[in-house]
Amino acid sequence: VAIAAGEAHSLGLKSDGSIVAWGRNYVGQCNVPYPNKDFVAIAAGGGHNLGLKSDGSIVAWGLNDPFGQCDVPSPNKGFVAIAAGEAHSLGLKSDGSIVAWGLNDPFGQCDVPSPNKGFVAIAAEGLHSLGLKSDGSIVAWGRNDPFDQCDEPSPNRDFVAIAAGEAHSLGLKSGGSIVAWGNNYFGQCDVPSPNKGFVAIAAGEEHSLGLKSDGSIVAWGNNYFGQCDVPSPNKDFVAIAAEGFHSLGLKSDGSIVEWGLNDPFDQCDVPSPNRDFVAIATGEAHSLGLKSDGSIVAWGLNDEGQCDVPSPNKDFVAIAAGRGHSLGLKSDGSIVAWGNNYFGQCDVPSPNKDFVTIAAEGLYSLGLKSDGSIVEWGLNDPFDQCDVPSPNKDFVAIAVGAGYNLGLKSDGSIVEWGFIPE
Repeated sequence: VAIAAGEAHSLGLKSDGSIVAWGRNYVGQCNVPYPNKDFVAIAAGGGHNLGLKSDGSIVAWGLNDPFGQCDVPSPNKGFVAIAAGEAHSLGLKSDGSIVAWGLNDPFGQCDVPSPNKGFVAIAAEGLHSLGLKSDGSIVAWGRNDPFDQCDEPSPNRDFVAIAAGEAHSLGLKSGGSIVAWGNNYFGQCDVPSPNKGFVAIAAGEEHSLGLKSDGSIVAWGNNYFGQCDVPSPNKDFVAIAAEGFHSLGLKSDGSIVEWGLNDPFDQCDVPSPNRDFVAIATGEAHSLGLKSDGSIVAWGLNDEGQCDVPSPNKDFVAIAAGRGHSLGLKSDGSIVAWGNNYFGQCDVPSPNKDFVTIAAEGLYSLGLKSDGSIVEWGLNDPFDQCDVPSPNKDFVAIAVGAGYNLGLKSDGSIVEWGFIPE
């Protein structure tokens, strides 16, 4: 029902309120926190994501250090919309105010202009932010040089939607036309004619998308990676998203179409047949897809048997992929592991029960227990990434990066261990 695009990863929101994530996962941006349910909106930043829950709270995951873009300010409630920039986050409250957090220096993209009220929509990209007021005017703040992407267009009225690229901005007018401003080096602000009939907008790093009322997509700007070449048939689209150098379109039948930069992370390779998938995981050179019937599909490099799903291939509820090994979580709380086991990353510790979520990275594995503790196994040197900090309790979600881990506590705090990138 919704899609979002990060720098090199993508998100899809299902009608059942769950999120599917795929693409680059070096900081855990594709590891949707447990429980993966009750989401109503999604946003993707450079290396982090936001998910809005039906209760008005925000869940954030992925890259958080050193700017805190995943540290949702308290009280985490009353939110109705979300947006994510390169390393900062925005939340729109039901009272029309905006909350901003994450990287703020030196451009002030988290300093919401006064009066902070009357907002009805938000957008963020790169190092700047946009807010749409109930009177149809746009407020912009953050980095403005050298492309004037924060200089609101004149006349500043009648806008119904906004989108922000790396250094350019888009505004959708109530009459269906698009206004664009900021960096125009690649023509990303030159809206193609006829400029009418648009119902949605999206902006990538240096390209722009517009969705027409007839279900077709118009794309313009930097096309070096084909991010403006909308695949045929260009029809039946109901939503659009763009980030970095790739684009996404959601079809009315629930399938996703992606195009643009795909190497080396395969963020545009939606598994075929593109249906019935409920989760996806990507290793260094292989991928896993979990079907709605509980079976796992694996493809890609199979030199260590990481694509040979053990029999019986059924009753799986979650998946994870490391460099050359794979994990599957069964409905009974046990974990099945296969592939490269040189460092014991497939030797699930006993007792193998009561697991509720799993994660894998490189040459080690993680499992979160129903009691809130984390179990890890596999390669531990040289960063002690398998040494869970004490006290090992009250965890509700886990994520893995390149040699380091994140654990989300029930109080909303995050614990990091292993190799923590500066």
